[in-house]
Amino acid sequence: MKVLAKNITNLTDARYFASRFVDVMAIPWKGGQQDHELWQAVKTWIDGVIWSLEVEHASSDLNSFIKANNIQHCLVRDNPIAELPEEVHQWVLVESQSGLSQLVSSFRHPPRVSIIVTYSWVLNHSRDLEMSNIPVWLEINSPEEVLKLKNDSIYVEGIALTGSPEEETGMKSYEMMDTIFEAIDLSWPESL
Repeated sequence: MKVLAKNITNLTDARYFASRFVDVMAIPWKGGQQDHELWQAVKTWIDGVIWSLEVEHASSDLNSFIKANNIQHCLVRDNPIAELPEEVHQWVLVESQSGLSQLVSSFRHPPRVSIIVTYSWVLNHSRDLEMSNIPVWLEINSPEEVLKLKNDSIYVEGIALTGSPEEETGMKSYEMMDTIFEAIDLSWPESL
């Protein structure tokens, strides 16, 4: 099972998820100096993952940054962004309850797209998913959702987890995340 860690806003999260051998890490991007500094810090410390940016809209600065840093993946909300470079794969975080056919028909830029959905979305749209060829990633918020996913035999490309702010600089509890990773290890021992 592939794992994507999104909302990486600090080096503590980046190191934690790297120690768990996630496949992809996504950093929120607004284009400010802080974003550039975080990008440089995590790229210096962490190797061996696919790096992605979480973006809300395209801009010439963003596209220049993508090209200069050879970024191949972006995470976007509800609809692919047509103005991103064509070679960029887009994970679309689905926040609406639209059906898959409605969602796909709204995509203006569909060729290199995967979707990230919640467990309840999958249950409401499982029939659409069976007939679709769009890769689906499941947003997981608890170990119970991991076990339900395994028990319900729902096929997904991967799991998306979410980083969070530090309690203090360099300080953070990962108890809940550890239990989610334990559930992943039990469900798909070959994946991690």
